[in-house]
Amino acid sequence: MRSSFPEAEVTRSLSSNLVKYFFTSLSQDEEKRVIDSNELVRKRLAMILEDRPGAEGEGGFVSGLGAVDVLEASESGGNIIKARDEAKEILDQARAEAEEMLAQAMNKSLGLAPPILYLCQDMEELDLYGTVDTTLCTLDSLNHLPGKEALRRTLHRVWLFTEPGGLFLFDMNTPEKHIRRLNGSTYLRETEEVCCIWQNTLDPQDNSVGIELDFFVGEGGERYRRYSESFREYAYPKEEIQALLEAEGFRLLGLRGDYTDGPPSPEEERIIYIARRE
Repeated sequence: MRSSFPEAEVTRSLSSNLVKYFFTSLSQDEEKRVIDSNELVRKRLAMILEDRPGAEGEGGFVSGLGAVDVLEASESGGNIIKARDEAKEILDQARAEAEEMLAQAMNKSLGLAPPILYLCQDMEELDLYGTVDTTLCTLDSLNHLPGKEALRRTLHRVWLFTEPGGLFLFDMNTPEKHIRRLNGSTYLRETEEVCCIWQNTLDPQDNSVGIELDFFVGEGGERYRRYSESFREYAYPKEEIQALLEAEGFRLLGLRGDYTDGPPSPEEERIIYIARRE
């Protein structure tokens, strides 16, 4: 997926911790304040270029988005980011971040009884080393699985490690959200420490959304580093989700609209599924 912003060499990183920190640190008022459309972002970039002639540099990226003001100056006077794009570095950092998160969680739960089992696994290969009474899956995690077959395999693994009569509760973004809200949209979010540009591109063939996140994080002084992450979310009608659940041995007990007590509306953007293992 290509960015609609000017090209730049960037350091690529699966910045999961940064995503979680940034999107949970904003208050509701701040979140409303910093959402822009594609057109507004383009206008703000144009305004910066008008105010600072030559700021685009040679093959550079101009931020001009409040929190990101001064990057690394090029010889031509423009602001650029020098970085690398190496697949091995991406995977190594992703593993390191996951291991660090698990280590912190383990340290915080030392001495608890019974002890907590922390695992870092592919959802399609889930192995809990025993059965559980309830499985809870949130934050649209199942939407990130690469297609319906991957979702089916994950549902089967959850069924396998759930006690008969046990519950499986999860949320999923809906096709309506992809089509009505995310389709072609760009969100701009800023704080004192970081700026995030979040771009979405809809694939009309399967209503999946390609998501591209660019973070600009202050490193002290007037220097910022860019971190980027790209992934794709898939969404399915609730009838298809119910059919998959039933095929894997679950019975759908009910649906809720986006963390409410009521049923989902026809335009619901997130649905909570409540299922029981038969």
